[in-house]
Amino acid sequence: LGDPEVKVLSENQAYREIEKLSASRANKGKVLDALEEAMDVAVQNVPDIAGDTFSSSDNSGSMGSTISEKSSVNRQDIANLLQSILYTKSKNGLVSIFGDHFKFKTFSRRNMLDNVNSIVNNEVGSSTNAWLTIDRLLHDKTKVDRIVIISEEETYNSHWGGDKTIAGLLAEYRRKINPNVYVYMINVAGYGTSSVHQDDPR
Repeated sequence: LGDPEVKVLSENQAYREIEKLSASRANKGKVLDALEEAMDVAVQNVPDIAGDTFSSSDNSGSMGSTISEKSSVNRQDIANLLQSILYTKSKNGLVSIFGDHFKFKTFSRRNMLDNVNSIVNNEVGSSTNAWLTIDRLLHDKTKVDRIVIISEEETYNSHWGGDKTIAGLLAEYRRKINPNVYVYMINVAGYGTSSVHQDDPR
């Protein structure tokens, strides 16, 4: 993993190496350092993202499910790492997590894996209130060029008497803040569900 000749391919090995850490604690620091270097090289192939980007990753209880029966890596790990990469490549980025409630996070552009490790398990509770992301942008009157939500798309409103949805709040955001905002919903589970209208032009 530390060989510069193969670093550009090392992102494909990243989660295999993470899985090995518990069985090789003596080498954990070396593996993490090499993995961070490999990530730096890998994301050089990702284009820079202009403008203002708001992103949020689902950290609800169900995101703790592993990506396969043969892996110890869970959906939350994937979502948080994708958000860390996104922030690293964004000119101006706001990062956050959601579950029962919403929380902004402070990420570093230099330590992608540290960003992931900074998120404590069950930090925002177990429900999947993705609507809180856009609700917060509306509350703060924050104008962004794009909104990226990384989730398994099994979203709902667990707040008592609540009827707010992502689709409804997005329409309100476009009326009040930025009619041209782009929205990207990244589904890490493949259930076939969506929180926004499929014919949304942006």
